Parts: sequence; structure tokens; C-alpha cells
Amino acid sequence: VPSEGSFISNPEISVLLGRFFFIQPGRRFEWKIQYADEMKVTEKWEAITDAWNYSCLKEEQSGALAYFISNREELIFTNYYGNEDCFLHDFFRTLYRLFLSFRAGRIIRDEFPISGNSIHPMAFLQDMVAPFYRFSAQEFTLSMISSDDPFHPSRILMCAENHSRFMKYRKETLKAEIEVNQSGLLQIRIFRNKKWHCTAECIID
Repeated sequence: VPSEGSFISNPEISVLLGRFFFIQPGRRFEWKIQYADEMKVTEKWEAITDAWNYSCLKEEQSGALAYFISNREELIFTNYYGNEDCFLHDFFRTLYRLFLSFRAGRIIRDEFPISGNSIHPMAFLQDMVAPFYRFSAQEFTLSMISSDDPFHPSRILMCAENHSRFMKYRKETLKAEIEVNQSGLLQIRIFRNKKWHCTAECIID
């Protein structure tokens, strides 16, 4: 909420973020992933629409689906179905919500849907009492860290965190460092329980 007398304007959309995260049906991604146990994996995704005209990313090998809404202002994931061991699931949790207008210091906060909460065994009970009390949640935070130029950046750094909250207790379950650059490289480093889990790279034409 702006204070009285302050100046406001429409968000200026980042061309660099839009290049990577404005996703339309038919777009394909190929990821090279290096895991902590030295295993190397390639994942291929395609952006498709289902029979109800909802957009999703489909992982080629497992058939996992990450549903999303994408426009020139933001990317929002809505749900995930399928294998949670593939990198698509990490991507879903890392970029659950992203504004395509970059501003260093901006923080985006949201919560994952209760129906997708597979971490806490009391998820069903929380679903029942959610309209009255939230004792359990999976929290999402994305911080826009820095860019090399405020107007025409060629490199942007961001950081995402997932926390599992139960009553007053809060635990970090995932942390990700995200880098995009003008050369077409999108790199994501994933940490789970404060330990490096994997590094994934994708080249965008």
C-alpha cells in the first residue's frame, strides 16, 4: 500500500526474465542436471495444454505435470502431479511464483496449496480446519538479489526458499539459487536441508 504523496507506476517488465519465464504451449526445455552423488541426468520438458485447455509442463520420461499460468507479467504454478524425484518438481517448488518485473530487494511470499502438502502427516486435518486456523503450512519465498544493470541487465540473481511450518516451529526444506544471463543460460542450484542437492542448467535459444 503506497503512502500518501508517493509516486507509483506500472511495473517495468524485464526482457531478460520474460525470455526465460514467459512460457507458451509448444516450448521445449532440455536440462542437464548434476546431483550430489555424481549422477548426471538429462530431463526434457514440453509446455502443453490439456483437454481442459490448462497449461502445464510435461516431463518426457515420467509424464509428471506441473500446471501453471504464464503471462507477460508473472509466472504462477498452480499444482503438480507425478514423480516428485524428478527435477521438474524442484523447479515447481523453486519458481512457484515469479514477477517478471525485476527489482533488487523485492521479496515474493506465498504458500503451497494444502492439497499438495505431502510433508506433514496431519495435512488432512489441516485441510478440514483451514477456514478457521492454519497450524500447518508450506511457505514459499523468492528474493530478487541483484542484477548487473538496473535498466538493461545481462545477469540476474534470485534466491528461493521453502519452509515447512507447524504451529510455531519452522524448518527450511529447500533453498535454490537462480541465475539467468544474456547468453541464454538458466542455472539453478538446489539445496535440501542445507546440503547441496543438485545443479541444473538449461540453454534458452
